[in-house]
Amino acid sequence: METILIADDHDIVRRGIRVIIEGLSQPYNILEASTCAGVMKLLSSQPVHYAILDMMLSDGNMFSTTQRIM
Repeated sequence: METILIADDHDIVRRGIRVIIEGLSQPYNILEASTCAGVMKLLSSQPVHYAILDMMLSDGNMFSTTQRIM
């Protein structure tokens, strides 16, 4: 099963995206993070196939986080 990471600091946005993904015909393992630190923690613990990322989170931005991921 493929894994999707949803990173956004607004709970309602993460929930909305989750509902859309859960409505798809293919099942996905869905992970959620609300901070850049949370994104890094999840990525270090398991593989992620797709990521839906808010560009600005409370503890940083995805530009610098993406550089660290690479």
